[in-house]
Formats: sequence, structure tokens, C-alpha cells
Amino acid sequence: MPPPPPRPPKGTAAAAGAGAGAGAGTAGDRAEAREAKRAERAKKIKNGEEVADEVEEESEEEEEEEDEYEEPETFSDVDDDEVATFIHTDEEVRLRRVIWSEMNKDYLETQAGPDIDIDTA
Repeated sequence: MPPPPPRPPKGTAAAAGAGAGAGAGTAGDRAEAREAKRAERAKKIKNGEEVADEVEEESEEEEEEEDEYEEPETFSDVDDDEVATFIHTDEEVRLRRVIWSEMNKDYLETQAGPDIDIDTA
């Protein structure tokens, strides 16, 4: 089986034409390239060719790509006003505790045992 044709160098008109369209140069393109490599490797395995070195090289390339594109989680896109909506006031906490205790009275009674009065807890 002949080798696949060479890719045009990045930044050339041929490369731009080959990657034109939605998602050119994106993670989707990289995923398609990895899938193409896997398909080629599967063909070689069927033909009995050795591909262990290629598999190792591809795994290393994928790990480098993943590390390269990961962004650390900083929560910089969340403002203080938005966070404040999730923090309960003392009154809200008290009301939530009363409601939860009333809704889960059976559970609290079984956990407390017969010696403790739930209403005073």
C-alpha cells in the first residue's frame, strides 16, 4: 500500500484551502486527524505490520496537545454579585433548616433514637 500524500506546509494557500470551512484549526480538526491516524493504524494491524512505535508517538502527541490547550480554572468570569446570590442570609438558613427538619422528621427520629426529643434539637 503506498504512503498517503504529504500535507502542505502550514500557512500556505494549499493548506488554507485544505482546512477551509467551519472549524479549521480547531479541536475538531485535531480529533479528525487523530481518528484518521487510528484508522491507518488499524489497516496496518490487519496487514500484520508493526505499529507499536507509532502508537507510543501518537499517545505522546495527544498528551502534549491536551496539556497545551487546557486552561486553569480561575473563576475570573464569575463576578461578586453572582456569587452573593448563592450565599444565604441568617434568616434564610434558619427557614431552610426548619423546612428540612419538618420534611425529614421521620429520618431524624430514626437517627436520634427514642431518648431525644426532635422539637428541642
